[in-house]
Amino acid sequence: MKLTDFINESRKYGETAEIAKLDARRDIIFRAIWKFVETLSELDGAGEFDFSARRVQAALAPYKGLNVHSLTKETEEIKGLIYDLLEKGDVRTEVGFIGLDAVLSELTSANNALAEKYNARTDAGIGRDAEKGGESTASLRKSVAEMVTDILATVNALDRVMPSDATVAAVTSLSALVSQFKTIASQGGKRHEEPEPVPPNNA
Repeated sequence: MKLTDFINESRKYGETAEIAKLDARRDIIFRAIWKFVETLSELDGAGEFDFSARRVQAALAPYKGLNVHSLTKETEEIKGLIYDLLEKGDVRTEVGFIGLDAVLSELTSANNALAEKYNARTDAGIGRDAEKGGESTASLRKSVAEMVTDILATVNALDRVMPSDATVAAVTSLSALVSQFKTIASQGGKRHEEPEPVPPNNA
């Protein structure tokens, strides 16, 4: 691996860690808002505070579970939540009356910071691909697949001419690698929009 590649990979993991931290922060803040409002909405009095809590809970209800959505989807949903609670006007007074202004401000800050980091990482990735001559994940994956196929063919030929425990083990390992690659390539499921790589352990 070239030094520039190593630096870029290290930077990517650093950016990912920052994004994950901001995502966790906004998730915690959202859950706190949800639990707070949900609990207050159980008040059944006729007073202004009780009425406000129930009104805010109704406005918040469509956003249930947004914290488990993909990074970008959650970002947009939080923007929608902030708009509905603070800017739309329908429950703006009630939000302030039950004391949610400060925590919603923190949620907005965390959401904006994550969006900025995420977009910066995406732009940097596009720039790095351009520096590599337009190589994409798909093209690199294809190149690796072709190399593994060539190696497997070579090892198979060697196994036919000079079979040994080593060649049998190599064929078995490479075949398993190819199968695993095909399995991963055929899967598309992911919680966040892209699987967030785990930062390498510091040795």
